[in-house]
Amino acid sequence: MEEVSKLIGIISYLPDDPKIRKVRKDKLDKLLTQCEKLFNLPILIITQNWTKNDYDSMCNKHDNIFSPGPLPKLGITGARKLLRKVFLNETVYDYIILLDDDIQLVGGDGTRYLKQIDEHPDSFI
Repeated sequence: MEEVSKLIGIISYLPDDPKIRKVRKDKLDKLLTQCEKLFNLPILIITQNWTKNDYDSMCNKHDNIFSPGPLPKLGITGARKLLRKVFLNETVYDYIILLDDDIQLVGGDGTRYLKQIDEHPDSFI
């Protein structure tokens, strides 16, 4: 069994309202921490409506993330299309794990999930 190279892909949107924006940023920060703990994989984020400060502070806190940079509002479909395009055309990874910025991962160990990907490289998991 050959291990395939994996990447986490996240679409993120930060609303203009300061209170809601803080909640979304905190949720994303928690998700990134969970991803680091469970998977320890690089993370590609499509950052819609982020300021340069949002971008810099998140990149400084989580050194395994990368992004095309702060982007305008694209909408869910536009963000997913861009994530796919960047993944296919600008990375060398074999497999992408897709997440939204407002989900919560549960479980103590991501190795079983990653092993499933390696055992079924041409499948959806």
